[in-house]
Amino acid sequence: MLALAELVQLEDGGVLIRRGEPAHALYILAEGRAEVHLPSGTSVALAEGEVVGETCLFADMVRGADVVARGPLRALSLDRMALEVLVNHWPDLAGILYDLLTRRLVQNLLRHGALFQPFDLPTRLSLSRLFEVRRAAPGTQILASGMRADAMYVTLLGSLDATFPDGRVVSVPHGTLLGERSLLDHVPTRVTVTAQTESVVLRLPGHQFQKMVDTYPSVLQHFAETSTHASFEDVDSDDLRVTY
Repeated sequence: MLALAELVQLEDGGVLIRRGEPAHALYILAEGRAEVHLPSGTSVALAEGEVVGETCLFADMVRGADVVARGPLRALSLDRMALEVLVNHWPDLAGILYDLLTRRLVQNLLRHGALFQPFDLPTRLSLSRLFEVRRAAPGTQILASGMRADAMYVTLLGSLDATFPDGRVVSVPHGTLLGERSLLDHVPTRVTVTAQTESVVLRLPGHQFQKMVDTYPSVLQHFAETSTHASFEDVDSDDLRVTY
């Protein structure tokens, strides 16, 4: 890994990762500290030894947040080609890196996402244990128009499009709830949601959804008030709101 890595050195305030740029490499903080600036306006501190930039594991991804040095920083950079070489030699590494990525996505959603903000930490952790993390290949249908949802989904990473009955197609923002209206009212969904790139979603199976409704009735009320899913099912696509 060291032989394939490049050393990056930054002074205080230097930008390691810039939001909107292509995700071409991941970084291991070898010495110093950094801070992740999320689009929500909140920040996450990173310490020596931590890994950041795992979205490069997926093709055609762009950075979703800025990562800035807090004091002098030395980091090891591993680009996609280097990672492919490493994974070919040690296949288990792919699973480890994917686990790091999904864990960080879920942690960011629980800590900073508007969907979970009203709840205390124990409730957030209990809710997170009900969900499964799923990887969706390009072309995977998350929801199919005219069919009942099999689960409730929360979009975490990647590009997903929603196709409306009138043929309009809109991009689904990260943090969007999908399928809960169909599960709650026992009706087919009105839109088709399809992964355009490799994506990551949280999946709450139908039986777990019912368990959540029975155990945490206030959660469903809050989701209904803050989610963008109501826009997908009930109003025009022009009214979509970003919640995360």
